Amino acid sequence: MNEIKIDDIILELTSLHRQLNHLLFNNELKELKINVADNIRSKNKLTKGHFEPRSKWEDEDMQIIIWTLSLNGDPFYVIEVLIHEMVHQWNYQNNIKDVENNGRHNKKFRDVAIKVGLSIPKTIRGEGINDHGKGFNRTSISKDLMKILEKELDFNREVMQFKHQYALDYEPKSYNKRFSYYCACDYYKNVKFTISKKLNILCKDCNVTFKIEQ
Repeated sequence: MNEIKIDDIILELTSLHRQLNHLLFNNELKELKINVADNIRSKNKLTKGHFEPRSKWEDEDMQIIIWTLSLNGDPFYVIEVLIHEMVHQWNYQNNIKDVENNGRHNKKFRDVAIKVGLSIPKTIRGEGINDHGKGFNRTSISKDLMKILEKELDFNREVMQFKHQYALDYEPKSYNKRFSYYCACDYYKNVKFTISKKLNILCKDCNVTFKIEQ
C-alpha cells in the first residue's frame, strides 16, 4: 500500500462515524467534520479526542478531533475514542450537559456511554468512578460491544493501524493510579491516606499491615 496520509485516516473515521451512528445511535447524530491533529503540547497527558460544538471553521459546524496520541496502531483503540466523542455529540444535540466546568465527566455522560456499550473501569473509589478527578472520562469498549463492532464494522485496517510517533513515545504523567490505605485495627479504623505508590506498611500500634481499599 502507498504511504498512509492523515487524509486517509480522516476518510476512514468519517465512514466509521456514519456506521457507528447507525449501529449505536439510531442514526440520530448529525454529520460533522472529523479532524486528526497533533497534540504535542499535551503528549504527556491522556488526551485522546475532543468534541467541539462550534469549530473554528467558517461555518462553525460541530467537529470531532482525534489527537495523534490515539494513533497507536490499534484500530479499536481509535474507534473507542471516536465513540466516546460521539457520546458527547449525542448529549450536545439533546441539550444535555455531560461535562462540568472543571472538565469532570458527570453521570449524564456515564449513562449514555454505558447505554451504547462503553465500559467505565472500577477504581479505589468504587465501581464506575474514576480516581483522577475527571469523573467518568475513562472509557473502554465492553466485550459485548467489541463482538458487534468486529462483526459489523467495515474499514481499512491497514489505514487504521497507522502508528504516530507521539503515541509510541507516550509516557503518562498526569493520571497515575492512586492507592487508598487504611488500618484494620479499631483505634485507627477511620484513618486513611492515598498515595500513587504501592507500599507495604505496618501499623506499629496493632502490628497489622495496612490494607488497600478496594
